[in-house]
Amino acid sequence: MPRTARLHAPGSVVHVISRFVNREFRLSGSLERRLYLHALASSLARTDWTLVAFALMSSHVHLVLIAGEAPISALMLSLNTSVALGLNRRHRRLGPAFADRPRTVHLGGAAVGRLIAYVHNNPVRAGVVTIASASTWTSHRALVGLDPTPPWLDERRALDLAGFDEGVEGRRSFDGMVRALADDVRDAWVEGNVPDAVRVGVRATNAPPPASVAATVCGEDRVERVEVLAAIKVNPAARWDGPIERLLELVCAHVGIEVDVLLSRSRRRDVVHARRLAVVAGCHYLRRTRIELAVALGVVGSSASEHLSHTATVATEARTLAERLRDTP
Repeated sequence: MPRTARLHAPGSVVHVISRFVNREFRLSGSLERRLYLHALASSLARTDWTLVAFALMSSHVHLVLIAGEAPISALMLSLNTSVALGLNRRHRRLGPAFADRPRTVHLGGAAVGRLIAYVHNNPVRAGVVTIASASTWTSHRALVGLDPTPPWLDERRALDLAGFDEGVEGRRSFDGMVRALADDVRDAWVEGNVPDAVRVGVRATNAPPPASVAATVCGEDRVERVEVLAAIKVNPAARWDGPIERLLELVCAHVGIEVDVLLSRSRRRDVVHARRLAVVAGCHYLRRTRIELAVALGVVGSSASEHLSHTATVATEARTLAERLRDTP
């Protein structure tokens, strides 16, 4: 049978589960897990998807993402291919590393906080640690302020989705919620293991478009209407439609160069840094296209893509500039 198309709802929260072939322990040590995180950072930099939580287990991986405009394949194909090649090279193996394509589950409402807690408690359920904050291989320590937050993890969005603020008390309360849910049994809905009869019922009742029938739809009331999910925008960063010249001027003022220098062929370090800031701020935080930024900078599309591959190095700085631009009348 041909595969059904995945539901694609930009702005919705997506739980992605990737399992290794035969449930093998492929992420068996710190080197393998660092390899995965490096590949994850690189793949996120090339798409408009946002990561809000993760857990790396030996035999599988959980990611909690906010969907972008690009299809999920733009992220996961690059990520899993890179990880598979790296692991095979390290362990001198051949063949696939992942078992089939990743499972995806769309959620909304209060279910998102429970999902993040579920993901962070994976090491607890596996008996690896006694509390979520003791594991260094999930995003929990970053979200509660125990470890630095990597630039490719949006802690602000994660805490907001879970219903908490970024202050000390908010993080402490978030940690308390995760601990309180540590004893929860495996949640079939969060994992996407729901009976086919339920999936069919959701599809038939709501008559979703043919391209939107592959995903499980969950929410506060367990099953949400598919057409409602498709309209959900979970704290989205809407496209900023102002003139890109304003972005370039802001970046130049921030770096301390003239706009005509930015648009020149100069390869000075500060000029390259400014171009990188403009592309990352424009594409990731203002939702403008790579081609729009390339045209504004007078470069080819591949040059803009190269700047996007370095998103992790300028993410915080670029986001601050983008937010300043959005707040400017």
